[in-house]
Amino acid sequence: MAAALGWGPAAVARAGERARARGAAPVGPARVLTTEEWATLAAVQETLWPAGEGCPGARDLNATGVLDAALADPGTPPIQTTWVRGGLPALRELAVARGAASFEALDAAGREAVLVAFRDRPEGRGWIRLVLGYTREAVLGDPVH
Repeated sequence: MAAALGWGPAAVARAGERARARGAAPVGPARVLTTEEWATLAAVQETLWPAGEGCPGARDLNATGVLDAALADPGTPPIQTTWVRGGLPALRELAVARGAASFEALDAAGREAVLVAFRDRPEGRGWIRLVLGYTREAVLGDPVH
């Protein structure tokens, strides 16, 4: 993914260093998301933007923390929180249909298959775009979040 965005190995390494320097783990309690929502969204974001050799993934860059902070921001339309939360039951339903207790309980291939199936639903494509947009902001945006 980094190569497709025009990032060379040095730029990717610097991004990873910045993420580690600011702390990849969530700091403090979630502002908007429940623990279950956080876990599912973290798994979705890591599936959409996985770590690779020398390339930090969504989890490394605390993309879920960035998403949670963005949803808590007074300038974010409340409907975005509704949309983000609205896709989670469908992901769980699709995961359960595959024999898992939850989306995050699936392996990487199962998660990808669920996201592909969800993308083909009327609400799925827009939901994935929204979550991917927040993920890109976390990965590529200024680390001053």
